[in-house]
Amino acid sequence: MPIERKLDRNEYLRCVNPYWAQKEAYYSESDKQNRITIKKNQHTGNVGEQIVCNFLREIGIQCNDPFFEEYADPDRSKIWDMDTMGLSSFSLKTKKGKLYPIESVTVKSQLQGTSKWCAKQIGGTDWEEGASFMWQLSSRTRYQDPLLSEPGKPVLVFGVIVDAAKDFYNPPDNFVCKALVSAFYWPAISKKYWSDPIKKNLKGKKKIIYRKDIIHLDIINRLPDIIV
Repeated sequence: MPIERKLDRNEYLRCVNPYWAQKEAYYSESDKQNRITIKKNQHTGNVGEQIVCNFLREIGIQCNDPFFEEYADPDRSKIWDMDTMGLSSFSLKTKKGKLYPIESVTVKSQLQGTSKWCAKQIGGTDWEEGASFMWQLSSRTRYQDPLLSEPGKPVLVFGVIVDAAKDFYNPPDNFVCKALVSAFYWPAISKKYWSDPIKKNLKGKKKIIYRKDIIHLDIINRLPDIIV
């Protein structure tokens, strides 16, 4: 089952970079809203990565700080390297003693508000029904997430549902960001769990996995005992 993790206000602000939002006043209203939506998704990802980084360090796995800067390199194929955490080597140990070396860790995050919206689109009433994690397909302007082409790659995937500030870039002084965190061994998430997005404009561009469909594969609570 997922575990709850928290970020204090200062950590949260470092992830969402409120100074970026101030620049949007110079754009037209339509452009501004599109840019804010895109950036809010990126900054939600930052929050998820920071939460996972803190968790890994607490259980003894050393990892690099998340990469929060803009992607300056024109080679967009490197984006996956930036989004994958560099960390010390470790393996997962089965009950029978078999070891599965982990090559890397990746994090998928979603705002709880987005989960609620998705749930409504499919006739649900609870955010857990709509919680999902998204992977990029290839297109003329986008590189495909390598994991979609490597279903057997030994990667640990963290799924984070973020309960962010109501005013995303201006949280109150006493704000604490809460999140529910799950962990999955990528080879266990077979293609039968992959779905098309609800939004029509994302079909053919993204693949999603509903959290409710793979929650039985969540190993987050076992990680401290099976990491070697």
